[in-house]
Amino acid sequence: MHSVMEKLPKALSTYLNGLMKEEGFTTEDKKNRFVKNWLKKRALFDKIVEHNGFITVDKAGVDCKAGIVLITYSGSLLTISGEKQDKTRDVVYESIKLRQDKFPKTEENSITVDFPIVINQSVNLNGGKLVKTSPVFSLAVEEKQEGGSGDVLKRFAAVRGKITEALMQVNKMIFSKSEEGSLEDRQDLFMKWVVLTWFQIGGWKEEVFLIRAHLLWMELFDKVYNELTMNIKKRENQDTAFLEMSNQQFTEYCDVYKWLESEKKDFDIGLMRALEEIPGQPEYASFVEKGLKSLIEKYR
Repeated sequence: MHSVMEKLPKALSTYLNGLMKEEGFTTEDKKNRFVKNWLKKRALFDKIVEHNGFITVDKAGVDCKAGIVLITYSGSLLTISGEKQDKTRDVVYESIKLRQDKFPKTEENSITVDFPIVINQSVNLNGGKLVKTSPVFSLAVEEKQEGGSGDVLKRFAAVRGKITEALMQVNKMIFSKSEEGSLEDRQDLFMKWVVLTWFQIGGWKEEVFLIRAHLLWMELFDKVYNELTMNIKKRENQDTAFLEMSNQQFTEYCDVYKWLESEKKDFDIGLMRALEEIPGQPEYASFVEKGLKSLIEKYR
């Protein structure tokens, strides 16, 4: 826990310590759960925007004309339209509070925004009710500015909806515990996932990456773990079978999927993109069923 907090930017660490004190998270176990879930907000935000036409960046410079979406330390969401002819922008701000299901939304038209917008710094806005946000937690800009104003509004609204829903779910997780005996508790198996060695990430972003990877790992292998647990008697054999699926059968499947999709799209889709696309593919469900059958027969 301490090592994670030590890796965080000082301003973020100070903010989270204040929030934990305010919410009564005083034990190390509760603090650990709180920080991991707060970083999960960043991981989910990054995943959603990257799969919806945005690129995560550390800075939007003074020459940025594109639309922007960001979350702040407080967990609030701000979307900023692309620059209009009069140099102004339209913004939507949602203050996503910890213990609420509905959030106040503020919409401002034709305001100016101070650039650059930088991670870990506040955003200043001029000409409306919104004046200043808490520091930026994660930031993304539109990869391509396509379609008319109506299309842009629909695209931003769709992304906002996905992010808001994800942040709401994380808020609920902060105040709940995982089921005993679930895959979520098997950190030992997660840290043995060979895919983790395919990435080289340092600093505090490593913690965000590990959380994003853990979410993906759960999505990929939760059913696998449950089926192996129910159908194989010995715990040692359950774990061996699980690692054979995650570290051998799956890695081969992933390599083939990434190559085929990159060939189809005529560009390298990237490892993380491939990994996060796989759970939604019908072929993956068939792959899992076939793999489970062979592993249960082998280790039963």
